[in-house]
Amino acid sequence: SSLRSLLLFDASHNQLTQWPPRKFDSANMVLEKLYLSSNQIAEVTADDAAGAVVMPHVAQLFLSDNKLTRLVEPWLAPHLTVLHLSGNQLTDVSGLSTCVALATLDLSFNQFPEAAPVCRALASLTRLETLALNDNPFVRDDRERAAALAFALGALPLLRVYDNDVVSDDVRRAHLRGRLAVPAAQTALAAAIAGGDGGCDLPGSWLLRAAAP
Repeated sequence: SSLRSLLLFDASHNQLTQWPPRKFDSANMVLEKLYLSSNQIAEVTADDAAGAVVMPHVAQLFLSDNKLTRLVEPWLAPHLTVLHLSGNQLTDVSGLSTCVALATLDLSFNQFPEAAPVCRALASLTRLETLALNDNPFVRDDRERAAALAFALGALPLLRVYDNDVVSDDVRRAHLRGRLAVPAAQTALAAAIAGGDGGCDLPGSWLLRAAAP
């Protein structure tokens, strides 16, 4: 099919309810940029018999303003560096833990009730440079919000922009010296992340923080 040679596909501002649609063999396409924002997509379905979402060549994926609630199947997207998921209803993005090439991830304006599950899903994404978690329910709690920031600074060494704010070298140094006003709740968050299903190995810098009085 001629569709297999497409490099860019823009289906934003339509009425799609799932991706990929029937007869759209995305696993065997060379797509690099995929625009699907402002649809009605409630499900990103698995492409292979093993139950994985396969996007072998996609580097930039835009899925903002849809109806997604959970992304739990593993994503086989080795070249995915940019992923926009803002304005959905997401509460679980554990499937994204395999997208280790991600440099930009926008999860703002979703429905994450607590910081620990989303941080656990992101712990393996150590190439992240830009991360947005703002305007989720958990950020209304000062402790949860501060603990998520502590996680981002400790576990994501390349992070340069967090919630649209530049992460300066001074902020990172203050964090590593334990001088940021991070509440003791971070200990519980760290335990929740490390003790999740299957667990995860967090960088040593996560353990260097000391809660300020």
